[in-house]
Amino acid sequence: MLNFDELKDKVIAKAGTVADKSVEVAKVAADKTKILGKIAKLNTDMAKERDSLRKTYSEMGKMYYEKHKDNAEPEFQQACADVTQTLTILDAKRKQMDGLKAELGDFGGSCDFEYYDSEQDNTEGQDAAAEDNNSADNQGN
Repeated sequence: MLNFDELKDKVIAKAGTVADKSVEVAKVAADKTKILGKIAKLNTDMAKERDSLRKTYSEMGKMYYEKHKDNAEPEFQQACADVTQTLTILDAKRKQMDGLKAELGDFGGSCDFEYYDSEQDNTEGQDAAAEDNNSADNQGN
């Protein structure tokens, strides 16, 4: 049978081992957390790059459409026709909205509805819209 001092020594030794393991686990957890943080940062950076790429592709497509909408290469004819149809629909809806706003008269003055304006669908319009969006974003921050 163990006496009290032997039992105490064994408990202290086990407690030291547990403490050492706890410190080791905490260090591993901290290292893993740092790695997860780096992964999250890279994911965020990659999302920004994908967004930039998407915008660039969109601008390229818009430039192609503006330049070739009436004489697109065969593989782009349907896409150009779809864009033209969508712009026509948007223009019709804008005209409907303008008519409804006119019906409101002075009462509608307090209603500020935004809509897509196909007439501003050019580089200058894009630059102005981008500046407006940046201003709005900065005001929200």
